[in-house]
Amino acid sequence: MIAQPIAMLVVSGNGSNVIEGLNPEAYNISVIDDPGKAMEMLRDSEYDLVVLDDLVFGSDVVGVVREIRRRFPLTPVLVMSENKDSGYQTDLMEAGATDFLSEDLYREELHRRIRLVLQQRRQNRALARRNHNLQTLTSLVRRLHTATDVQTLIAETIDLACQTFGLYGMAIVINDGEMLNIYAGRAGASPDTLHTSSMRPHAYDPFKRVIQSNFVQTFGNIQSDSYYTMIPTLPKVESAIVIPLAYPEYTYGALAVFGNPGQPLNPDDLVIYELFAAQFTTAMQNAQLYEEQERRVQASSHLLRAWQRFITLNSADDIAQNLRDLIEDIPSVSHCMVWLYEDEFGENVIVNAQQAEVADIFYDLHRKGLTGHLYEDLDDQLQVTLRLGRGQNNPLGPLFRALHGQELMLFPITDSARLAGGLIASPVGNRQFGMEDANLMKSLAHAAGQALVRNVLTAVMGEKGGRLEAILRSIYEGIFFVDHTGQVAFCNPQFTELTSISPSDVLNRESGILLDRLAHESRDADTVMAQLQDAIQSVLDNNNENENYTILEISLADPEREIHVEFSRIISTLNNEYLGWIGIIRDNSRLKSMFTTQISLLDLMSEQIRVPHAELRGLVTALLENHSRFGNRERARFLRQIEKSVENLGELWENFLDMYNLEVTGLVLDREETDLYEIVQRVLDDRLFADNRRQIRVESPARLPVVKVDEVRIERVMSNVLQNALSYSPRGAAINLKLEDHDTEVHIVVQDQGVGIPAERLDQLFDPFDRPEDSEINDPMGLGMYISRELVQRHGGRMWAESVLNKGTTITIALPTTQGSGIVAPPPARPEVVRSEPQAVAAAVSPRPDPRQTGISVQKRQPKAIMVVQGSSNLVKFLYNKLDEQGYEMLLYRSGEEALSDVKAIRLDMIVLDVNLADANSLDICERMRKRTEVPIVMLADEASEAEEVRALKQFGADAFITRPITEEQLMARVDVILKRVMDIPVRTREPLDLGDLYIDFARREVFLNNKPIELTRIEYDLLHTLAVNENQVLTHKQLLEKVWGPEYQAETQYLWVNVSRLRKKLEPSGDSPRYIQTQQGVGYVFRRP
Repeated sequence: MIAQPIAMLVVSGNGSNVIEGLNPEAYNISVIDDPGKAMEMLRDSEYDLVVLDDLVFGSDVVGVVREIRRRFPLTPVLVMSENKDSGYQTDLMEAGATDFLSEDLYREELHRRIRLVLQQRRQNRALARRNHNLQTLTSLVRRLHTATDVQTLIAETIDLACQTFGLYGMAIVINDGEMLNIYAGRAGASPDTLHTSSMRPHAYDPFKRVIQSNFVQTFGNIQSDSYYTMIPTLPKVESAIVIPLAYPEYTYGALAVFGNPGQPLNPDDLVIYELFAAQFTTAMQNAQLYEEQERRVQASSHLLRAWQRFITLNSADDIAQNLRDLIEDIPSVSHCMVWLYEDEFGENVIVNAQQAEVADIFYDLHRKGLTGHLYEDLDDQLQVTLRLGRGQNNPLGPLFRALHGQELMLFPITDSARLAGGLIASPVGNRQFGMEDANLMKSLAHAAGQALVRNVLTAVMGEKGGRLEAILRSIYEGIFFVDHTGQVAFCNPQFTELTSISPSDVLNRESGILLDRLAHESRDADTVMAQLQDAIQSVLDNNNENENYTILEISLADPEREIHVEFSRIISTLNNEYLGWIGIIRDNSRLKSMFTTQISLLDLMSEQIRVPHAELRGLVTALLENHSRFGNRERARFLRQIEKSVENLGELWENFLDMYNLEVTGLVLDREETDLYEIVQRVLDDRLFADNRRQIRVESPARLPVVKVDEVRIERVMSNVLQNALSYSPRGAAINLKLEDHDTEVHIVVQDQGVGIPAERLDQLFDPFDRPEDSEINDPMGLGMYISRELVQRHGGRMWAESVLNKGTTITIALPTTQGSGIVAPPPARPEVVRSEPQAVAAAVSPRPDPRQTGISVQKRQPKAIMVVQGSSNLVKFLYNKLDEQGYEMLLYRSGEEALSDVKAIRLDMIVLDVNLADANSLDICERMRKRTEVPIVMLADEASEAEEVRALKQFGADAFITRPITEEQLMARVDVILKRVMDIPVRTREPLDLGDLYIDFARREVFLNNKPIELTRIEYDLLHTLAVNENQVLTHKQLLEKVWGPEYQAETQYLWVNVSRLRKKLEPSGDSPRYIQTQQGVGYVFRRP
């Protein structure tokens, strides 16, 4: 190592006297006699020593010394002067002068003074550097202690240390048995660029010497050490300091810092490096601890995933495949092979390995009977490390080479009674498996063994049990049999569920082991064990004439669980031979829970039913007592309230029955493959949603899969969810109902625009007997949403809620699709409304043997149904009573809007419309009805102006307008004339349309395709009828919507698209190339003959 020359600045008129005799190779001296340039040179260059002659500066020398010391505090300043005044010298020393020299000093003394000053400067600089390094070390250590994995810690340590201490490079060496793992790099190192290698060191390798001796070693030039192995990323190392890394108990490695010729190491920094090494060791411990915890969490997750996977496997091949996949998912595993014996004698074997060569080698070893070498060294932990021997005759040598390992680890796979197989794993590179990885692989092998046990037990039970097995597996009780030898012969799954005792732990073993395990599951093991032994002895001592059972009640460690255990002898009915005894375990807590549920239901029902019953009784009483004094409006209001109370009571009763069936008696579903759209249609047709139908917006794709459900139950679910959405939404706000295809599920999504549900209450939405105090839902027991989710889950589906405050709540119902089912189209967005009283227009009619028979006679028909929309006119009431007496089927409506919504859904012969309606303008209702039907409309009024009568007949489509004064005979005569005209209209108003394959009978509203009747909904038939009677005429979207759905649906184009798609699917051979209903792009549709 070559020392750097000392830089001196001499400001003197006679500098030669000062520098005379100094070694020019050791000193780099700059001499100036201009005091004005002194500060400039100090600013531009760094000097180790400054010498000032006071003759050059005069009286300003004190100020100059003070300024130099202020700017360059570590640079010593010597002042040469002949002034002997002690005060003057004191001023110079106070200003910061390092020493005071006079020219009469001997040259040797002068040089000695200079050397002492420079030595003091070096000490000061070393001290300052050490203080700086200590401060930097504190900050550096904080960063190191944030590392969470060893690899990142090592990379950050090397990078930060090289930058902070100005090192050429650093290496961290970890002792790993006979190997040394080396991590080296320079400033800027990262886990990706870090040099990593493993080597088997020489006995005198410098790193190994430090680790073995636990002493620090310094090297002036480590390259000269013949046992040093050069690190590729540090080719120019020279000086080096190697420090042992030690825990309190042992030395686990070494830390080496390197310098090069341009960056030599300072031996004075050894203390800093030792402190840094100690802090690195602490950070290393923390990172290893964190990594260990992470590995444990990952191992637990890995093992849990294995149990979840194994429990679904039913074959040894699947178990072997999944076990190998799980083992090879472990980062430290390079290759793995699994083998399982197919029979208890080990003659047939299943081998699973990624490389076919490995499987072939093992099959060959098994065939030659050499696999026994694998088990020779099994230890007490049932694991063994296999090492490739040096001999040429090692039969396992090909297996080692195929698995690319010098060292393999074997884990046997055992079931409850035998060796069922094993697994062999090789580590990545030349590493060894850690204890955590070995324990994880051992646990995975055990899980595979348990899966085999389960499969074996299932197979044995299948062979022996048959029908008995099905019974034993279906009951709630846990059962175990003990044979006449005292060994446990059978345990059903409920036994394990109730006791947490694995069958593999007790099967084919003494019954005392089972009793001991059972006792230890209780709160007082000793007492329970004594009771069990007494009970068994009592059973064994009984003769077969005593049929009393010995029963014990055991409180398990789980405070919420109690079980009853009954014991009984088993005696053969053939020869009265003793066969053993049986234990039956019942869950007492379940029985208590069921009883408590029934009591809660009865109590709640008796409490909740009082309110609607009292309300209903009060309304009926008030109506009876004041009937004569009430006007029409008051009576109508009371009747509507009574109707609502009856509906509330019915809803309450239905909820109670569903709850009782779900919780107590069990629910039986009547499943059928169905179209979810039809269910939505029927729900929206219910009068319950008549007033809110326009709020509910239906969206659906053109095709959705079929589902297999109990239609009545799912309709109830839909009704509950829609009522919930309407109740929590502002009046008139839209409710979005979407049907979505999610491959294996169909989702029904109902979204409201209410205030939303707070996050803390979202989980309680589906709890029974829970509802917000301010809720207006007709569900006083809080059972609607709970029952809905239970019904969905019984169908194998899911139901959940999502909510955003002040934006609304979304309820999603997911129902599984029928595997391999066809695809159906969505329903009409405006569903048909079918009332139970009249005959529906689209009601299915049994097809004729030949739909194209000729000679059908024109028949007349008697009027069947008359719609009466009643307001406050007495004339309407009078006519209603008269027509009712004559046997007409009267359909009474008190709401114009309700009558309007039903006018196309039912067959009518005449409409009687009161001019004085309570909820709507009668002329507006008349006009809208005329657009939907050709049925005669008769308007009646007690009083009306002539202008009003003319407008009704000319502008709004009324067929007759009758007012008082009019006699009874005149009124009935005018009505009879209108009804007679209706009767004279022939049934067939249009000839059938015969298009070869397609046949439409307009009179009977029947459609045949290839002589087979096809079923159409009312909307589909009306759409087909409208298109067919306007054959070859393009009808716009707006025209079709107005004719089929009504004028208020002119903008709802999606309804038309969906139903045209459904209609095409039923009529056309190919929906992609329609023959009959053709699209006019951007305009509408046209019906053409093919």
